[in-house]
Amino acid sequence: MPLTVAGMLLGWYSYNTQLDRVFAQQQREASNVANKVIVFLQDASREVEELSRFQTFYTLPQKQREYMYELLVREKIYRELYVVDADGSEFNMVTMRDENYNSEHHNWSGRPEFQAAIEKNKPVSEESLRIAHW
Repeated sequence: MPLTVAGMLLGWYSYNTQLDRVFAQQQREASNVANKVIVFLQDASREVEELSRFQTFYTLPQKQREYMYELLVREKIYRELYVVDADGSEFNMVTMRDENYNSEHHNWSGRPEFQAAIEKNKPVSEESLRIAHW
C-alpha cells in the first residue's frame, strides 16, 4: 500500500510539473506572438507616417496617389488609404477595390475614431490603431 501511495504522489507531482512547464511555454509563445503583432502594427503605422512626411505629398494629388499606390502594392496589409485633413475632410484616397469604385471624397470628422483623436489631441493614426472600427 505505501508503494502505491508513493507512486501516485510521484505521478501527481510529475503531472503538475509538466502542466506548469506547458503553461509557462504557452505564456512565452503568446507573449512572443503579441509582441510580433505590436511591432507589425507599429511598422505599418510608421510607413504611413513616413509617407505623409514627403514635402510633395500634400501639394501634388497625383504624386500623392502614386506614393499611396506604391504603399498598397508593397505592403499587402492595406486595402484602402485615405488622406484626411485636420477637419476630417478626405482629400485623397486609393483602394485595392475595383477601379469603378466611387471615389468621391467623404467627411470622416463624425467618426468615433476621429473624434477621439481630436479630443485627446493625438494624431488619428495612433488613435485608430487602438480603436479600429473602420
